[in-house]
Amino acid sequence: MKYPLPTALALTLSTTTLTAQTWYPANEPSGGRALMIQEAADGALLCGTLRGLYRSTDNGLNWQDISEGYTNTAVGYAISKPGGLYMATFSYALRRSYDAGQSWDLLPTPDWTFSKNLEVNSSGQIFISTDNSIWRSDDDGDTWTQLTVAANVTQLASLVISPDDELYAGSFNHKIYRSTDNGDTWTEQYTTANDILHFAFDGNDVIYALTSFSGLYKSVDNGDTWTLLPPIPGSYSGGYAITVNAAGTVFVDPYDGGVSQSTDGGMTWTDITSDLIDPAVIALYVNANQDLFAGTRSAGVQLLNGTSWTARNQNLTAVRMNRLESADGVLYACTEFGVFISSDAGQTWQPSIHGLGDPDIQAVAKAANGDLYAGSEQLYRSTDNGANWTDISQPFPGGEVFVNDLLTEPGGRLVVATDEYGIRYTDDQGQSWTYANDGLEDVTMTFIRKAANGYYFTADGYNLYRSNDLTGMWEVINTGLTDTDIEDFAVGNGKLFAVTYSDGMFASSNNGDTWSLAIDEDFTNITVNGNEVYGSSENVNTGGVHLSTDNGATWNNIVAGLPGTQVEEVHFMQGVGLFARVRDHGLYTLDFDVNGIGDVTSSADGLSCFPNPFTDAATIRVELPHAADVIVTISDLQGRTVQRIAPLRLAPGMHDLRVGGDLAPGVYLITAEWGAQMRTIRLVKGE
Repeated sequence: MKYPLPTALALTLSTTTLTAQTWYPANEPSGGRALMIQEAADGALLCGTLRGLYRSTDNGLNWQDISEGYTNTAVGYAISKPGGLYMATFSYALRRSYDAGQSWDLLPTPDWTFSKNLEVNSSGQIFISTDNSIWRSDDDGDTWTQLTVAANVTQLASLVISPDDELYAGSFNHKIYRSTDNGDTWTEQYTTANDILHFAFDGNDVIYALTSFSGLYKSVDNGDTWTLLPPIPGSYSGGYAITVNAAGTVFVDPYDGGVSQSTDGGMTWTDITSDLIDPAVIALYVNANQDLFAGTRSAGVQLLNGTSWTARNQNLTAVRMNRLESADGVLYACTEFGVFISSDAGQTWQPSIHGLGDPDIQAVAKAANGDLYAGSEQLYRSTDNGANWTDISQPFPGGEVFVNDLLTEPGGRLVVATDEYGIRYTDDQGQSWTYANDGLEDVTMTFIRKAANGYYFTADGYNLYRSNDLTGMWEVINTGLTDTDIEDFAVGNGKLFAVTYSDGMFASSNNGDTWSLAIDEDFTNITVNGNEVYGSSENVNTGGVHLSTDNGATWNNIVAGLPGTQVEEVHFMQGVGLFARVRDHGLYTLDFDVNGIGDVTSSADGLSCFPNPFTDAATIRVELPHAADVIVTISDLQGRTVQRIAPLRLAPGMHDLRVGGDLAPGVYLITAEWGAQMRTIRLVKGE
């Protein structure tokens, strides 16, 4: 059964014209490190991340990046005022917006180097603590007045405004100060055993003060007297954040991880971590609806629903990628925040972080038996496709491996290139390890590769090496290289390719006996598909993705559609096509038709669209297992809703919705929601 859309809601979707060798934005993993969450004066949620500031107008269901050119900048503090004024600390810079984050101005920062603890009171006065003092602005940040808390206090560990507009400050000499006159004068209230990192309020009189390592203090008389409460959960008597809801329930995230709550004023605690995908919580926030949000180290924003946690990360792409890998039709993103896995060519991503003590993953490899290995400072193994990870680093000194690269072999051998211990391998899934360093000048190895002829290749910053047997000696193979600091290496079709630090990329057609310059370009990495060789370059003038279709003999630079030329990585995925990471702009994908791969119908379980890309009209197909009210939303890549179709009551089965030509050419995200299900796919319209 086909349901045409109402005329007023006919849809058109778009991007720049797709011609041969044109790039367009790809879906990126959602989540990352959420440093702060709070509600703005206009009711929107704000989330500061390591990759900019995000805004949500639907309680975190969808997010929009409002960083405007500062996407890769950490935002730890943000405030707002009625009328659309936002202010935020982008790294060490203070910026202001008068249009709810759509554009930003850099504000003057008199005599300070960095800032934190940004606050605003009900009168609109703005307060900020810096490396040398606390400051107040009465004119939205145009000018600042320096305030003196105490003669010996120049930096604060914390600063907050109470519900009745009093200022509370925690100093680095363990003291609590209060000001009742907007910072003009201050009174020393109490000295704790450690620094006060966070305050939380239950009404006007009850205050909680969370310390770095000496537990939780409480005042029931507006800060006049304080009592040390029984220990909070965890080994270190401290935590990252604390918040209180309207019912007086206290929530804290201890250093050991997780979230605990107290319904008796901090006397006893209950663990409510439950199924929280990432227990490393950094921020806690209760909004006006009394919803509890957790900002996590790796999994972005999580919302507590009863006793279960749900991700709230749609379009919150705050993940910092280190590397892309693929195997058996699955794409893996190695990130600072764990592994993200895509089984549909990058259309959707699932976080894989459970058990990763150090989530800054540098490499992923899949073994012949299906086991996954992931390496950071530790080495991890998963036997359930990344649902859970086990640390197998114990045989290494101090339980630290310092992984740079991983190689799995058909017989089950795992070889690791490390930053501290050279090359090691295991034949028993990490229970025991064998050194393979004979002949190596250094033990800081950049990569490990193996050619079809059985030879291994590695480099240490001084030499390029090969070995036909890891139990033998490594042989230096520098002949012809004008720079022996090898950054990346690939095994091609009868050729070897070596990317140098400063002298371009070299090629060898005799197994590394001699090398010759293939292209004088500052590549960051290379990837190979038969006779096709792709190299990424971050050069501001000649960067991009360089392509050779004749095994490195001649080259073309593919930059059409890229928002910048500084490409950090290029990755070819067999059977799918090409991906590129562009500095400050994220992940892009190539018009794969140019590589002989046919049109791919974008789809996610229950939702598809075709043709895709399209020029005149496309069909959105929704397949329902049961009758449901379906909402279809079209948004742009910045998370802005372009059109939203009110709930359509649809019967079980397949339903087609026709979309037309009333939007500008571009790339859009189509989201369909029914019941507890949500599916998102990308739809592209050319001119």
